[in-house]
Amino acid sequence: MKLKLGTRLGLSFGVVLLLAASIAIGRATVLRAMMGSFRVVTSEVLPKSDIATANIREAYDYARAFAYIVTSEGRPDADAQSLKAAQAALVATVKAVNDNMIALEPMLSTVEEKALLADVKARRAAYGKSRNQVLELKKGG
Repeated sequence: MKLKLGTRLGLSFGVVLLLAASIAIGRATVLRAMMGSFRVVTSEVLPKSDIATANIREAYDYARAFAYIVTSEGRPDADAQSLKAAQAALVATVKAVNDNMIALEPMLSTVEEKALLADVKARRAAYGKSRNQVLELKKGG
């Protein structure tokens, strides 16, 4: 079977187009899968990470205020107004962390995540009791 030059060129061009189309479809499928992964990160992982980061920042602020209150006796920079500001920081950071925990709870999807949050809540409750005892002892002198 002898084909004319134009027919051979046309068939070759058609084969090249089919190969290009199959590569494009394959890459589009890979791109779609990658976009799905990005959606998971941006809609599920990132918000949880942002809350965790905010809680860590609040924990640092809390620790500074708590340490200031506990170690304030005899310090020249520990006046009544500074102690009130530290107390207010304690209240504000506890509220912020509680609000973050409430916001985080509906975002959790796995049993492991829910168990971890329950453990954090239990540890925070135990810490809160100990903290209150220390603050009461500090008030008493």
